[in-house]
Amino acid sequence: MLKKVFFDEINWEKEGVLYRGNTQHKLEEKLLYSFVNDAPHYSGNAIEDREKLTFVTPSLFSGFWYAEYWLNQQKNSMDIHTEFTFFPCVMAINVENYKNRIFTSTNGEGICLVGKIKPKDINLVFAKGIDRISKFFTDKTPVRFKELNDPTHIKNQLMTKIKEFDIPKMSFLEKYHNRKMSDEEICFILFGPSPSYSKEQVEKVRRAVKYLKAFYTRATK
Repeated sequence: MLKKVFFDEINWEKEGVLYRGNTQHKLEEKLLYSFVNDAPHYSGNAIEDREKLTFVTPSLFSGFWYAEYWLNQQKNSMDIHTEFTFFPCVMAINVENYKNRIFTSTNGEGICLVGKIKPKDINLVFAKGIDRISKFFTDKTPVRFKELNDPTHIKNQLMTKIKEFDIPKMSFLEKYHNRKMSDEEICFILFGPSPSYSKEQVEKVRRAVKYLKAFYTRATK
C-alpha cells in the first residue's frame, strides 16, 4: 500500500532532489529498452496497481548505501555478465515536476516515485568514470557522512568492493565505440534472438546508443 507524501514533509538535504542508488547497467537497460520500444524513460522494477515504482531517498549517504547494497546483491547473479556497464551508480532525481507522484510504502520500504521518470530530470552523482559527489554536498548532509573522509571514504569503499568483482574495464559505450560490440549484438539484447535484423532495427539501435551518449553528457554537467 502507498501513502501520499507532501513535498514540504520531506526532510530534504538538497531541496527538490531525491537520490537513487543502484547499478549502472540497470539505468542503461531502462533507457535503451524504452528508447527502442516507446519513449526514453527510467523507472524502478517494483509495481503497485500496474504502476512502476522507483524507490528513492532524500539522503545522499543512503543513495550510496543502496548502490553498494545492489552491487552485493548482484555479485552472484548473471547481471555481472551483462554487456552493459556493471558499476555502482548514484542518481540525483529532480522531483520538482513530480510533486504529486511522491509516495511512501506502508510496508516500510521508504519513499518512492510513481510512474515514469524523464531522463532530463536525472543527474549522475557517481558512476563509472563519474565522480560528482562534492557537488551534491550541502550543509544539511549528515555529520556522520562528512566525517567519513569527506567524501573520499565512501568512494574508496565502493572502489575496494568493485575489486572483488570480475568487472570488464570498459563501459558499454567504450565497448561499442571500440568495436568490441556490434549493432547486431545490441539488437539481440534489445529485440531478442533472430536470424537477422532489419535495417530499421539496426538504425534504431544506433540512434539509441547516440541517445545514451547524449544522456551521459547532459547528466554530468
